[in-house]
Amino acid sequence: VTDLQFCPLINSLMGTISQDGFAIIWELKLDETIASGSKLLFRETLRIRSNSEDSGSECFSRIKWHPKFERLFALVHGDTVSFVELSSSLWNLQKRNGEAGTPISEARGGIAQSFGEAVTSIDFNDDGTKLVTGSGMKVKIWAVDIQKLNGDSRNDGITQIYSFVAHSGGLVSHVFYVS
Repeated sequence: VTDLQFCPLINSLMGTISQDGFAIIWELKLDETIASGSKLLFRETLRIRSNSEDSGSECFSRIKWHPKFERLFALVHGDTVSFVELSSSLWNLQKRNGEAGTPISEARGGIAQSFGEAVTSIDFNDDGTKLVTGSGMKVKIWAVDIQKLNGDSRNDGITQIYSFVAHSGGLVSHVFYVS
């Protein structure tokens, strides 16, 4: 496991990513019926494949849940941030694909790209209308429109609004949005 995050709105959901090329969404539950205390039960609910073996793209490196929309999270792979919504159509894809996982190209609802520079860090602002990314020496701020992300076009919903060189001579390793 190289990154994990709990959903800030549903604390029984957790997302993990690993160098095996998968992002997995887990449902967690405490079973307190055990005489000796409690036991953590877990169930894999969704498996998304980064396509790393298919297209030469990189494995996932980061996961970030949206702060206001509990069914939406972002996955970083290489120079791309893909937005994924937990939906009935995605569950149906998961049932069809099973352990092989659903390819990110089929699961995502929108993308933000840094074109050639690997994204090293991401964060949302408090209301989730902005996303900040770090890649290379640059910081980029993106506008996020949830309504358009849920639409038919996979490239609508994310618009770059600012880009600046944050460090001359050093790489951006971590960003976080301060509101």
